[in-house]
Amino acid sequence: MSGTTHPIRHRLRIGVLDNDLCALECIVAMVRQACGEHAPDVWACSKPAQAIQE
Repeated sequence: MSGTTHPIRHRLRIGVLDNDLCALECIVAMVRQACGEHAPDVWACSKPAQAIQE
């Protein structure tokens, strides 16, 4: 196969839903730390109706 192929990169978005705000902060921090330099877009919410709209 000739030519150069470039991998398609997709931005990963992770949503965290929990009614415990402290747990939300910890989960988001753990996900960001685990991903390192390739950190996804991580958002957190404690309201199910708002999370559905995301």
